[in-house]
Amino acid sequence: MTKVTLALAVLIIALGLVAFLGSGRSNAELLIPMILGLALGVLGFMGIKREKKRKLFMRFNAILAVVGVIWSVGEAISGHGAARAAGVTPDYLAMAAEIAMAVLLVIYVGLYVRKLLTARQVVAH
Repeated sequence: MTKVTLALAVLIIALGLVAFLGSGRSNAELLIPMILGLALGVLGFMGIKREKKRKLFMRFNAILAVVGVIWSVGEAISGHGAARAAGVTPDYLAMAAEIAMAVLLVIYVGLYVRKLLTARQVVAH
């Protein structure tokens, strides 16, 4: 799961970078996915280096991913609502980046839960 975490971290960092550069560097909030991706990557790397604490680091990553899903969906919804209330066009690039990040993180959490359930079944038998 640590390699999956590192791959996810790279994808989220790239997503944040592309969104930030694509927006003309006008929206600093688009850097937040890069920070989340960096945190996931550091914890994933720590899971590789400290094998005895791997489960702990992966649990932290799962919690961070759930928080990231909640944050990104909330930001997409509130950003759209705020723009509509102000009578301006919503920043669709930011919304797409937030939703893409949420989808990636939901897939990651699903893979993590599946791994936990599989490990639990192996132990039970």
